[in-house]
Amino acid sequence: MAELAQGAVWSNGVVVIIVALPVHEDGAARWERAVRNARAALREAADHLHTLTPRPRYPAKETADLLWLWFGPARLAHARC
Repeated sequence: MAELAQGAVWSNGVVVIIVALPVHEDGAARWERAVRNARAALREAADHLHTLTPRPRYPAKETADLLWLWFGPARLAHARC
């Protein structure tokens, strides 16, 4: 992962690999793993939000999807433009 650090963008402590992926031989696999791990972390955050009062108005899965919408790679790509 260190070799990809030069092509990374930091946002809220999460590294999103953008530049190095197209040229790295394992880029697709690394991207899939990064997305899987990021989505798992957002699911965990959504579950935690549902332990608080007041609870979010949406179910935990939908809360995780909304977090992905706001903090996922599509959002970072727009912020970078």
